[in-house]
Amino acid sequence: MRFAKGEFYHIYNRGVEGRNIFMERADYLRFLRGLKEFNINGNTRLDRTAAADEMRPRSRQKHTALTSILAYVLMKNHIHLLLYCINEEKMSLFLQKIFVGHTMYFNTKYQRTGVLFQGRSKSKHIDDDHYLKHLIDYIHLNPLDYSMPQWREHGIKNSLSTKNEILNYPWSSAKSIINNKPNPILNGELVRELFPHPKELLTSALEWSSEKFEDAAGLLIEP
Repeated sequence: MRFAKGEFYHIYNRGVEGRNIFMERADYLRFLRGLKEFNINGNTRLDRTAAADEMRPRSRQKHTALTSILAYVLMKNHIHLLLYCINEEKMSLFLQKIFVGHTMYFNTKYQRTGVLFQGRSKSKHIDDDHYLKHLIDYIHLNPLDYSMPQWREHGIKNSLSTKNEILNYPWSSAKSIINNKPNPILNGELVRELFPHPKELLTSALEWSSEKFEDAAGLLIEP
């Protein structure tokens, strides 16, 4: 798919044959570090076997981002990203760097060969605000698959449990966005511009129903 400057995209990729692409905490941390460190012009190399224990601040040297990351969630066997295209070619380069980089890291660490992801990442152009609103909910609700696997079909019944699930899941942008906390991966300025009242995102997510999912199903990519 060709990207267009100034447009939003839902990026999705999953493990080949549905296999897990994260085996332990260090793997998630390494991918998150890649989302930050690979999103710059120039060559960036991360150790193929080491993962950062924390998201360390980037060097004070001024860098130009390849794309703007607005939301993300990392699941055991798939990934969702919400991106804003700054430059068509640079955004494609960023996606190549993060997915090829993770494959090299994973294969080295777990002594395997071959592809890790199911082909090239899938992308969906977000062409209206209605889709954008549903997508930000959908991305952050993905962790419910582990505790409420039927939420897509039957909607959300327990708001308190859902709230805790969303805010306590460590591999998602939900907590930093909703609590308006700095996140070195995200374009905070653009996130605040799009969602000036971040608490409303949680309210919107908690109002998710099976009818709402059916309304958006044609636009969203299932796990």
